[in-house]
This record gives sequence, C-alpha cells and structure tokens, in this order.
Amino acid sequence: LNRSQWPAPATGAAAWLGEAIAIKDPTSVLLRRQAASNLLIVGQQDEAATALLACSIVSLASQQPPTPAAAAGESGAGQFYVLDGTSADSTIAGSLARVCAVLPHAVRNVEYRQVEAVMTELAQELDRRQQAEADGRDMGGFASIYVVICGLQRFRMLRRAEDDFDFSSSGEEKAIKPDKVLSRLLREGPMAGMHVLTWCDTVGSLNRSMDRQALREFDSRVLFQMSQADSSSLIDAATAGTIGQNRALFYSEEQGLIEKFRPWAMPDDAWLERVRRAMKRAVGVGEGARQG
Repeated sequence: LNRSQWPAPATGAAAWLGEAIAIKDPTSVLLRRQAASNLLIVGQQDEAATALLACSIVSLASQQPPTPAAAAGESGAGQFYVLDGTSADSTIAGSLARVCAVLPHAVRNVEYRQVEAVMTELAQELDRRQQAEADGRDMGGFASIYVVICGLQRFRMLRRAEDDFDFSSSGEEKAIKPDKVLSRLLREGPMAGMHVLTWCDTVGSLNRSMDRQALREFDSRVLFQMSQADSSSLIDAATAGTIGQNRALFYSEEQGLIEKFRPWAMPDDAWLERVRRAMKRAVGVGEGARQG
C-alpha cells in the first residue's frame, strides 16, 4: 500500500492472514497457478473468518492491478467474485461489500439468487482458458480470478448432490450444476488462474458440501479451535483442539507446515480509506504510464 505503483507481475500472489506467533513474517498463503492452490477456512468464529477473507481480498488486490474495463479477463490483473452468505441480521453483515467497495478492481458481489448463473459463467470462463491453452496461448496473460465464498454451509446449491441420477432425454441439453462447477474450479481452476477461497463453519457442514476428493484440492487450510477429532480429519493432527481463542492454525500440505498465528481483525473504515487512496494513487500512476 505504500508503493506508488503496482508491483511487477509475479508467478503468484500472497493472501496475508495475520501475525505469526513465532518470530517471522506475518502468516500468508501464496496462491500460484498450480494444482490445489486454494484456501479453506474452517471454524465457528464467523467474524474472525470473515476478517480473514477481507484481509485476503485486500492483500491480493494490492499485488495485482485492476483490469481495464476494455480488456476484461485479460492482462494478468486481478478480479474477484464474492459470495457472501452472512445473514442479514449479523453484526458483520455487509462487511465484505464495504471492503470490496474501496477497490478499483473488477469485483462482483454475487447475490444468493445469482449464484447458479455466476457459477455457469465461471465454468464457461474456465472452458475458454483451457481452450486457449490448448491452442498454445500463454495462460499468464489471463487475469487471476478469486472466487471468495463466505459461509459455504449457507449455499445449498453448492452442496454436493447425494445422488446424481440424470433422467433427461438424450437430445436435451443438461444444465451445469453449481456443485459440479465448484468441484471443477477446485480441481482445474488454479492452473488456469482461478482460485477458490472459502470459509465453512464446521467439519460436518463441510462434509455435506463436498467429498474427500474435493477437500484434497485445498493445499492451504486455516483452522480455528475445534475438537481434536475434527482437527485430525482436516490436517492429520489434533493441534486445533488446543489453540484457544483468538488464535488459528495455518496448514500447508505442500510444505508440510502447521503454524499458529493471530488472525487480523476486520479492517475498520479508517484503514479502508487508506486502502482506497493508495490504490487510487497507483491507478493514476498506471494510467499516466499507459498514456505516456
């Protein structure tokens, strides 16, 4: 945020999560264009989980310029789809929308009734990128897309179907089911620059939403305090059963890492105003460079 312009393009972008307990840099997850480069947050601390997603959105946006409207979907910039399942009577209702409002990036706040249509759009975008790759096009030219799902347990249309019988006639075009699109995004999206960041309240809700194969597509996971059995089912260690309040665990399967950290709080209005001004300044510098 202190830079006067956007950083140089990189192979990945870091979602910053909080302060490490150990003496080291703040805890973060690097989202790169490789398999399983998605983030899963599990725990019943809804405010803390929403704050993690909010901080992730801001940090990812700060490392990638907004996509010019005339070139949507191109030029290696950052775009966001935000599915906010926070209940209307919650004290944090609207928090993610307030965070996204300060960003100059392409951000789509997806209403509940729009989810099915948006998932179809994302499936079509994934098809387009995979076809471009098959045609020999460099995938680095496509904007990174981040699909942020806050409260996966509240989106019934994304819950995996217990049975998948299809009685449609052979000549009838089948609709793309949102739960199938989500599974495909988790499995194939990261290599195409499309990443999923999601929070689910309990392991039980998570198991109702996706199968074990889909869970393996989250290389990076954050756990709040939960039972030792639930912790073991997610990271093969009971560590999350003893971390206490105001703490979380970051787990990376690729690195074989389990790290305790202090999650950052929800950004306040003053800090968001700083973000807005910093990004507006960087956009101005970028526009000047393009005109020059």
